[in-house]
Amino acid sequence: MSNAKKASFVDMAKERKTRINKNVSKEKRKTVLPVFRSRYSPLKLVKVNEDLTKEQKEAIERVGFGSMLKLQCRLLNREFICRLVNHFNPVTKSLEFGRMRVYAITPDDV
Repeated sequence: MSNAKKASFVDMAKERKTRINKNVSKEKRKTVLPVFRSRYSPLKLVKVNEDLTKEQKEAIERVGFGSMLKLQCRLLNREFICRLVNHFNPVTKSLEFGRMRVYAITPDDV
């Protein structure tokens, strides 16, 4: 993409942001995240996975949860989780971020 085309997109984005900010008060612009509590701890899961025996790991893979053994995430990002939940469409089983950005979630993805 040429620099001129990039610049035009940047200008359009700035103009739109300015229009939105003029129409929405500061209080409304602040994103209030819902309280998110979970007893799940990614760090604990990583530590448990490290302590599993080879036989236990094979059993987990046999029942279809082998991908959980590969998790390396140690923290939950509350903003990210809320954004995913807000954009998930349970009818179509997809994440919808506008008309042009729809991502179907299949059993293989989970």
